[in-house]
Amino acid sequence: MTRIFATLLLASAATVAFAFEPPPNHKARYYLSLRGVQGQGLDRLDRGRPEENEGRVRAGLRYWRKLGERWKLNSDLRLVYLYQKLKNLRGLPGQSTANDIYFEARQLYLEAPYVWDDLPLGILLGRKQFRDPRSWWYDNQLDVLQLQFNTTLLTAELAFGGRVVEERQAGSAEEQTGLKDSMFVIGHIDHHYYYGHHLEGYLIYENSDVKKNQIGRVVSMNEIIRPKSEMVWIGARAHGTWKIDTSSIRYWLDAGTVVGQNQNLSFKQEKPGKLRVNGFETFDVNGGIGFDIGAAWFFHNETIGLAFDYALGTGKGNDNLYLQPSIANNKGRLFGTIRYRYYGEFLNPNLSNLQIISGFAGIKLAEQIWLEAAYHHYRQLNPENRLRAARLSIAPNGKDEHIGDAVDLVIGGRWGERAKLQFVASGFRGGEAYRDQLSSRYAYRLTTTVTFYW
Repeated sequence: MTRIFATLLLASAATVAFAFEPPPNHKARYYLSLRGVQGQGLDRLDRGRPEENEGRVRAGLRYWRKLGERWKLNSDLRLVYLYQKLKNLRGLPGQSTANDIYFEARQLYLEAPYVWDDLPLGILLGRKQFRDPRSWWYDNQLDVLQLQFNTTLLTAELAFGGRVVEERQAGSAEEQTGLKDSMFVIGHIDHHYYYGHHLEGYLIYENSDVKKNQIGRVVSMNEIIRPKSEMVWIGARAHGTWKIDTSSIRYWLDAGTVVGQNQNLSFKQEKPGKLRVNGFETFDVNGGIGFDIGAAWFFHNETIGLAFDYALGTGKGNDNLYLQPSIANNKGRLFGTIRYRYYGEFLNPNLSNLQIISGFAGIKLAEQIWLEAAYHHYRQLNPENRLRAARLSIAPNGKDEHIGDAVDLVIGGRWGERAKLQFVASGFRGGEAYRDQLSSRYAYRLTTTVTFYW
């Protein structure tokens, strides 16, 4: 796989030159994306407030080219500049600063959707952005061999792979990196059983092939370190849309279970900005359950929307624990064209020993611009002093269920064909699970992203 991927990477270098050739056998689009993040976590009495400041500039080329009658090349190559300053993450004092420029191949694959005329079978080889519509199961860039079955009402995919190289740098809420030593098998089937209504099935195998004992390993505060794990998920999704005159109702249901083995890692401060693994706990994952159910109502000629969502992941310590795949992202579109974290931009939790009640409202401001607001209420099913969430969060007291409440304000969309804007303001108030350990219960995260196309 490494040799094949390297060959594809060298071949794709020619896409910049190809982009100047006349159509119709190719399409090319350049883009420039500017992103800024500023956030502060809950202020602990003894260890201070986690903080995040980040700026990213991505300059890239998306290129599609037809190769013969059956094959096509699809690539998204970009140069990234990152400035990042993180402080007091993982509940430990210290600061880490990054100031890097690196190349990233977001997508780079060869695909033949129909290998033979008489059979609906396809194949894909290379790096692809795997993303289910709600990112509840997966949303990541993996180097894979994918087999496809494509018909009008039934599609299926089976992919094998992982991450040959890991050039990406992670932010405090971007936990889906550090996958170089992980291998995945992803199976998906989608039955379009009635107009606008789907039933889907998912099977995911994940193996993090790292050392079982990582004690002594030193990492930067902004580095993602994966524990030794091997897990299998199986689940289903139902979703669809009912049209009612000038309004519509969209519904969704995701449910899954997981078995396997995982680890909890513990850290101590090595020096400012550096952490050392000082312990691990291996445990069996024995069939925990997670599900998410919700609906959205669009009315007034579909210019106003209201939605509700309830999500739950089981767990009591390490018993009956549900964990989402490490490549899940819990990010999707609700009313407009902008994707954001529907469990809350600040906390961005993994659905594990947690229940979330969310309400949403949106109003259309222009042709492709929406203003959206969300409220989230978080409670642990069983109080424990561990919370699987973004690194701006801190561990609760293990005595109270109420983690807290959050409000998100989102505005954004496409400005014609040349620009896209997104602004997200997320505020969080810590609940009773943080009583007697905070000097301030309030925290926030602000994100602005502007992208230009030509």
